[in-house]
Amino acid sequence: MPGKLSTGSPVTGNITTGNPGTGRNARENPATGNTPAGNPALNNSPVADFLEIKPASNAITGLVYLDSNCNGIRDGNEIPLENVRINLFQVKVKDEDETFSKKHGKSSNNISNNAISILQEKLIGHTFTDKNGKFSFPVKAGFYSVNLDINTLPEGTGIPEPDILVIVNIENRAVSGNTISTGNISKTGKKEIIEFGARNVALIEINNDTSLKYHPGQEIILSAVPRDECGIALASKINYSCEDNAVELRNNVARIKEMVPSYRKYTIRASCGKVYRDIPITLGQFPGDCLCAIYQAYQNGIINKNTKIRLYLESLHGRYPANSGFWSELPVKCGERAIKEIRDYIARKTSTDKKLAEDAKQFFCQSFHPLMKLISALQASSKFITRKKAAMPFLLKEVRTSRIISGKSGRPLTM
Repeated sequence: MPGKLSTGSPVTGNITTGNPGTGRNARENPATGNTPAGNPALNNSPVADFLEIKPASNAITGLVYLDSNCNGIRDGNEIPLENVRINLFQVKVKDEDETFSKKHGKSSNNISNNAISILQEKLIGHTFTDKNGKFSFPVKAGFYSVNLDINTLPEGTGIPEPDILVIVNIENRAVSGNTISTGNISKTGKKEIIEFGARNVALIEINNDTSLKYHPGQEIILSAVPRDECGIALASKINYSCEDNAVELRNNVARIKEMVPSYRKYTIRASCGKVYRDIPITLGQFPGDCLCAIYQAYQNGIINKNTKIRLYLESLHGRYPANSGFWSELPVKCGERAIKEIRDYIARKTSTDKKLAEDAKQFFCQSFHPLMKLISALQASSKFITRKKAAMPFLLKEVRTSRIISGKSGRPLTM
């Protein structure tokens, strides 16, 4: 199978990375946003295959081809792939006797006695395959990781394992099973060729929960897994697209940028070459009451400050029909923040919409009479606080409970 390389019998060892389950292509190529699927040797699997290089060769060599029948072996009629980028990483390793967490501030998972742990990978070079699909790196003795950049594979193809760990001339040490022990590596072993067998993507599996409802501005992580004709997961370049301009796509993250009526549906397409799969996304309501929804829309960059104030006035004053996208089944719990922001908006001397500021002033003027009626009622009760500084917060609380909540749930509220 691709990436299963050995001298004689498979030579394996336990390895750990700081973030299991994240592929290097996702780290090194953030522009794609594609986390490789499958089991990359260095990132998703607790056991990696090691390749031992004959000391006299002083080179890591390999081949990239299209494994059209997905059997893991290069057959005579299978074509080599040209201009595929191959990255070379230098790997620093350690034995179990040195405390991983003490030195690096991280914990390692399932490290057995004398197992191999990867501490650091440093990119030291890259190359591209020639017309015969071959590549070569001149190297010194040490530990290396060879990575195939999935973004340079032909469209519609992927690879089961884009990472392979390589040992070059490790003197006085030999790898056996899942441990590392003292010994001598054979000086007469054959030089191995790393073979990356790319495969055609046959289908795309979607892992998103289509029953979920998202609100505008919320980040939606898109999860699509390309698979070959045998159902094996592949690390592959995935393109996400949407015909609706309301959907903003950044790598594998979608976001509804503008305010639209609730419960609208969108379709985002995940494609690998000619193979594609549609991901249905349902837009629901903002969480919380209508004032909270307006505030969250502003925080998420969906509406600007002027629109926020206008929507506050529509919801509190009831002069205009409130934007249906901000209706809520929940009653308003607190109007204090909205009232404070409207007041601060009026007090601003720059970047203020004069017409909107005038409407805000009218809102307070028209609310004055109901407030006076409320104050008169409170004065007759034992709850009224005569001290001026203490009266305002209390008054606001009474206003929001007695007046603002008086509107029906999900409808514009009146003062």
